[in-house]
Amino acid sequence: MAAHLDSIYSDEKSSDSLFLHPAVKKSRTTLMQLLLVVLLTVACYYSVRKYLVSYVQVVGTSMVPTLQPSDFYLLNKWVYYFRQPERFEVVVLRDPTDYDFCVKRIIAHEGETVSFQQGHVFVDGKKLSESYLPRGVETFPGKRDNQTIHCGANEFIVLGDNRENSLDSRVYGVVRKQNILGMLLY
Repeated sequence: MAAHLDSIYSDEKSSDSLFLHPAVKKSRTTLMQLLLVVLLTVACYYSVRKYLVSYVQVVGTSMVPTLQPSDFYLLNKWVYYFRQPERFEVVVLRDPTDYDFCVKRIIAHEGETVSFQQGHVFVDGKKLSESYLPRGVETFPGKRDNQTIHCGANEFIVLGDNRENSLDSRVYGVVRKQNILGMLLY
């Protein structure tokens, strides 16, 4: 019987250790809540940055004067899940020549044909009005005189705004939609 009482006494002692002082319980709960908030905040930040919006830094001068080298801009990654890229939007894409990221302006989309003649851009035979370029900027073909490029399904023609210093569709041809990462917000 004494052994039985000892076991009951030891159980009571161990169960007493489960009951903490209310101040200790409150601080543990607060710490757990804080840890949960921090973890959710970090998860949200990385999710938003990876799938919705991130920032990019412009490297190079292919978009001068619209975008300046070393400036930071927001990249809207989700917009093209809901619609196609549109003419004149500035986008970030994977450069087909070296698979690095680059910033260009969309000039033409699916079903359109672009030609470069006498320093001007023509889309489906009509001269393109490019109000975002400084007066007097001419656009010459990349590889050959009077170059013509046609966009197939989910293909786009992109040009840099600094036409004399831009590797773009005049050099590497059309860009597939899957290579467009998002629209630049500037």
